[in-house]
Amino acid sequence: MKITVYRGTDRIGGCVTEYESNGWKLFVDYGEQLSGEPVFNNALEIDGLTCGDLSKSALLITLYHGDHIGKIADLAPELPIFMGRDSKEIAQELLDNLSPANDECRFVAERLGIVRTFVPGEKFSFGEFRIMPIVIDHSAFGAYAFRIEAKKLKVFHTGDFCIHGFGGSKLSQLIGKYVGKVDYMVCVATNVNSPAATIKSEHELQKEFGIGHCDMASLDELLDMLKPKAIIPIHTDNPRHFADMFCEKWPMILLEDGESFSAIRDPGFDTTTAFVMAFQTPDNSYEVIDNPENLHWWTVDKKFLGEFMWWDDADSALHHVVYAPKRLLGYSIESDEDMAPFLYVVYNPDFTEHSEYTEGGHKPDDEGKQADCGYVPGQRVLAVIDDVLVPCEIIGPLTVDFLRKDFNKDGPRSEEDFQEYKSDLWDWDWDEVVVRPLVKIKTEFGEIASDTTAKRIFIFPYKG
Repeated sequence: MKITVYRGTDRIGGCVTEYESNGWKLFVDYGEQLSGEPVFNNALEIDGLTCGDLSKSALLITLYHGDHIGKIADLAPELPIFMGRDSKEIAQELLDNLSPANDECRFVAERLGIVRTFVPGEKFSFGEFRIMPIVIDHSAFGAYAFRIEAKKLKVFHTGDFCIHGFGGSKLSQLIGKYVGKVDYMVCVATNVNSPAATIKSEHELQKEFGIGHCDMASLDELLDMLKPKAIIPIHTDNPRHFADMFCEKWPMILLEDGESFSAIRDPGFDTTTAFVMAFQTPDNSYEVIDNPENLHWWTVDKKFLGEFMWWDDADSALHHVVYAPKRLLGYSIESDEDMAPFLYVVYNPDFTEHSEYTEGGHKPDDEGKQADCGYVPGQRVLAVIDDVLVPCEIIGPLTVDFLRKDFNKDGPRSEEDFQEYKSDLWDWDWDEVVVRPLVKIKTEFGEIASDTTAKRIFIFPYKG
């Protein structure tokens, strides 16, 4: 699925988002800009929405407000538009009252007359897409969010919403029943510039008029329910501030208008995956057995951003992600063919290449000699072992003798068994370095051995 935000990455009104899968296109909202916002320079020309082939396109409307629906009169009548039945009725009533004095309202009302409706909690299909609309709390009745699914990948598009209103207490039930966990979240972030503002309940607002967008503190509750791999903020004039508020816990994908994020699910035996890596303070599940030099060590916080059809899509995702900038260790793209590692590249935080694995040439030669690992014996490094980033000394490249010793560590085994074990190892299994951890740690996998191996590409420069 390819997600493109044509408008809304740096402004609050007039957002337009596209979901595309195998040529089918699903757009969400097509509204006017809000007063006071920077004026749009040009009318949008979007293939499948405002021009081009419309036969595989449809538009979803989240809310009847003008910044969500106000430009639908510009769209061709053959383009199917879907909105909630109650939201359509409210919009029709408002526009009918305004139409006699406003031609623009009259045109929107006429286009609204052929808009199709959906029922909350009832899934419907359009081409490749399966859409589940749910009523979301907002000061305007009839606001909707959507779970959008195509080829097993699920995205939650929030629309305008709040958690502190009349229906906010039911949100967790709705999410559990109709949405569940999702792969990604496209999230309205309107209140990002006032995250600590006092949020009044709808009961308190009965005597006042308010917009009713979600406060940022409540949004964290929603994220814990959905557990997305990453979040794409829209409907905000300060996306970087939004990212700064949540990026310690959730990877944020910051797009500019017109940019895309493309991910897939269930790719088969060939995969390309992207990760962002950070170091973090260990929790109480780890036990230090011995640390004579009182050295610093960390656990590795490796966030999976998803699977991608092409290397360039994974690279683009990493160049747009913001995650734990003060703890950032680096990034990796990992490509497998027939379920075996084929090309892995680890990048530094500045996207210079740190290390690379390419399939082939890592098994020992006929004399049992391994290729040069690139490190000097005795050199101090930080190596990833059992998800721990631990200070180590380099012993040298992985050898057959070390492998045999490790194979027999729990008791002698036959040479025949060892040769069978060795023959089953992939090229990837040999691209390791023998290291001596300088801190003895017990993890959920057991105590890290005094001499062990670490993947060469996941060895980093030492820092105390």
